[in-house]
Amino acid sequence: MGTVLREAFAIVCIASVLALVYNAFNPQGISLLRKQQRLQMIEDTVLQRELQELGASDVSRVGATSAAGTLMDGRKDGRTQSPTVDGSPQEALAKRQKPLQETTSSPAKPAPSLEESAPRAVRYEQVLQLLQHPDVLIVDARRPEDYAAGHIPGARNIFPYDFAAHIPELVVLPRTKPILIYCDGGQCELSHQVAEQLRNLGFQRLYIYEGGWEEWRRRHGD
Repeated sequence: MGTVLREAFAIVCIASVLALVYNAFNPQGISLLRKQQRLQMIEDTVLQRELQELGASDVSRVGATSAAGTLMDGRKDGRTQSPTVDGSPQEALAKRQKPLQETTSSPAKPAPSLEESAPRAVRYEQVLQLLQHPDVLIVDARRPEDYAAGHIPGARNIFPYDFAAHIPELVVLPRTKPILIYCDGGQCELSHQVAEQLRNLGFQRLYIYEGGWEEWRRRHGD
C-alpha cells in the first residue's frame, strides 16, 4: 500500500513539473503571478481643462433651455410673437437659422478609440476637484457589504460581478460623463474591472482613485 502511494505521489509531482514547464514556454500560457495594473497619472492641467470643457457644455445646455423657455413664453394664450429686430420677421428668422445650419453642417467629432479613452489615475487632491463638479459620477466598486459599512459621500455601488444589472441605468448617460471609480486601494483590482466594463460601453472620461477607500478613510479620520 505504501509503495502505491509513493508511486502515485511521484506521478503527481512529475505531472505538475511538466505542466509548469509547458505553461512557462507556451506563449498563451496562464500567468501564475498577478501583475499589478499601473495607470497613467493625469496631469493637473489636463484635468482642469477637461472640467472647464465640461462646465462650458453645462452652460450651453442651460442657455439652450433658457432660449427654449423664452420661445415658449412668446406662445402663451395661443399667440406667437414674431421677431421684428433688424428688419422683417422673415429676416430675423433667417438670421437665427443661419448659425444652426452652419453648426449642423460642420463635421462631427470622431469618437475616441479605446486607447484614447483609457482610464487614468488621479491623486487625492484631484479627487477633491472632481467631487466639486456636480456632473461627476462616483462609483464604489467594492462589495455591497463594504459599501454599506462606509463610502465616499455621493458614491454609487457598482460591484463588477453585478455590472450587468446596472447597464440599463448606465446606457442612458452621455458617454462624455466623467466617472470617478475607486475600491479599497493598493492591490485592489475591482475599480479596474468596473472601469474596463464602462470603457466597453463607450464612456470616455474614466478616472481611477488609486488611493481608494483606505486613503480616503485615513485622511478623513473615519
